[in-house]
Amino acid sequence: GVDSEQGLKGEISRQPGRIFPNIELVRNEVNSYKKKLYREAITIILIIFIVSLILAFVSIQMMRVQIERFFSNIKRWLSQLSKGEIPQDIEYKEVDNELAEINNNLYDLISDLKDKTEFAEKIGSGEYTVQYEPSGEKDVLGLALLGMRDNLNKARQEEIKRNIEAEQRKWTNEGLNKFSDLLRKTYENNEELSYRIISELTRYIKGSQGAIFIFNDTIDDKNAEKYLELRAAFAYDRRKYLDKKVLPGEGLVGTVAIEGETIYLKELPSDYVIIGSGLGEAEPNTLLIVPLKLNDEVYGVVEIASFDEIKDYEIAFVEKVGEIIASAIQSIRVAERTQKLLQQSRRQAAEMSAQEEEMRQNLEELQATQEERARREAEISGILEAIDVTMLMMEIDKNAEIIEANEKFLKLIGLEYAEVKHRNYFELIDSSKTQEEINQFWEKINKGLTIEEVIQVQTPNGYVWLSIAFTPIMGADEQLNKILILGQDVTETQKQKEELLEQAEEMTAQEEEMLQNFEALHKAQDEMAKKQKELEEANLKLKENEKHLTKTLEETREKEQALKLTQTRLEEKIQQLVSTQKNLDTSQQESQAQLAAINKTSIMLELDSNGTILFPNENFCRELKYSPSELIGKKHSILVPAEMQKDERYLGLWEYLAEGNIKTGECVLISKDKEKVTIFGTYVPVFSDEKLS
Repeated sequence: GVDSEQGLKGEISRQPGRIFPNIELVRNEVNSYKKKLYREAITIILIIFIVSLILAFVSIQMMRVQIERFFSNIKRWLSQLSKGEIPQDIEYKEVDNELAEINNNLYDLISDLKDKTEFAEKIGSGEYTVQYEPSGEKDVLGLALLGMRDNLNKARQEEIKRNIEAEQRKWTNEGLNKFSDLLRKTYENNEELSYRIISELTRYIKGSQGAIFIFNDTIDDKNAEKYLELRAAFAYDRRKYLDKKVLPGEGLVGTVAIEGETIYLKELPSDYVIIGSGLGEAEPNTLLIVPLKLNDEVYGVVEIASFDEIKDYEIAFVEKVGEIIASAIQSIRVAERTQKLLQQSRRQAAEMSAQEEEMRQNLEELQATQEERARREAEISGILEAIDVTMLMMEIDKNAEIIEANEKFLKLIGLEYAEVKHRNYFELIDSSKTQEEINQFWEKINKGLTIEEVIQVQTPNGYVWLSIAFTPIMGADEQLNKILILGQDVTETQKQKEELLEQAEEMTAQEEEMLQNFEALHKAQDEMAKKQKELEEANLKLKENEKHLTKTLEETREKEQALKLTQTRLEEKIQQLVSTQKNLDTSQQESQAQLAAINKTSIMLELDSNGTILFPNENFCRELKYSPSELIGKKHSILVPAEMQKDERYLGLWEYLAEGNIKTGECVLISKDKEKVTIFGTYVPVFSDEKLS
């Protein structure tokens, strides 16, 4: 059975011959079927590709039409917007894509533009209170419209305010003209005039009742009691108010007469005033009490009661009318007094002749006094010029702003006056001070104390050291007006101090070196004591060491001598520095004493190049009876007589001073009480940047 020819082995070897043809047949059939499937797959893929191309083309065409329609609409809407038209057919789209987002953004823009247009139309129609909310912080047009609305509203309010003020001014001017005409008329007696004044004034401000009280004239009888008497009443209960007398300080009327200030009450004391009519009686709601005041002198009081509120401009009008009435009262009294004075002048004519000799003597004394004053003025001018030439001078106000600096100071810091004017002193000159030090400085200055210190200042040529004295200049009210700064350049002295300090440091270093040498010497001596036997054995080496030691000792002695010489020089320089400091302190004290003497003994007035008063000293104010606040900022012409104001010599004074000339001589000034004061004065021009300042 296992024979290779007939058995199992032979059968097995014959099987592949029978199977292989069948396998090849199957393989051929499979290959044929695969080719068929491949052809069918290719056909299907081609069909699908062609269909996809057709669908894609159709989709693209539809999308292109939609996009073209969208952009056509966008173009049309933008064209309308460029022409100022607002599109009406745009709609908001709920679709979530980029085209819809563009459409919705344009829709929001057009909606916002409609809102702005509606807002602008309302503003144009005068609705300035209409509200509008901008689209955002960067909505320029919306913010501009809001600003335009606010500006137009503000302009309308200002126009309304101006119209009201114009009406009030017109009402006030007409009233003042009316009362001026009323006071110019002639009346049978003062009672009739008083009644006409109070009746017209009460009616003009629509009051209900009024009264006028006038001080009795006690100038001729010093012992007579001064009181207010009721001269006239309008709509008052005569049984209660006629022949009424009020003492100064008694009640509201007496209080106004004493204080000279208006009182306006909206809540009246119980039963203070009763207004009666045919329908009954009632208490007024407001009460106005105004002093009849002229030049701080009270001549009487006007009292007006009303049911209605009295406006501020009406109160101001009554106060102005009060001045006119006071002026009329003063004129009447002046006329009466003039008549009396004419009679007295006749009696005094004989007495005047006897007093002429005495007046002549007084005049001679006055002339001598004026000559002495002129001499002192010349001395003071020389002192001031010397201070200006030799010392650094600067003035600062109470806010530490520079208001004046002389040429020497400006030259030192290398700046022009225009560059330092109104600059802060502590920022420009002394920036090293802390805020606490500045506060301590102001605390001392406000107490009137003079402060002295040495500071370092940056200049174009490097740092310099200045010895500075701050002198506070107080006003008439004992308040700080400005600060005068006087200084000297002590750079050389400071350098000497620094050199002395450097030498002292060198001496200290030398002393340390000497100590080190001495210590080394002691150590060497100790070592020599310990090794004396060794030194005896090494005699030659010892001699060499002795020579070296001798040389070291000689160098040490030379250094000691140099140290002593340096110490002597240091002591001499310290003495020189102390002497220089004493001289500097003495010079500063003398300068301060000179300035104080100038301010106390002379009258002084500072003017700018246009003749505007900048600063009057205390003596000037006392001489002309003005306060500093009444002069500062006023023209110099208010101090000269009217006839002198038109004089060519006076008009050309400022040009004369601008040329660098000094004007000295007698001049007549007018005091606050209109009296003539003759002084001997000097006008000294002060130049800044080659211009009269």
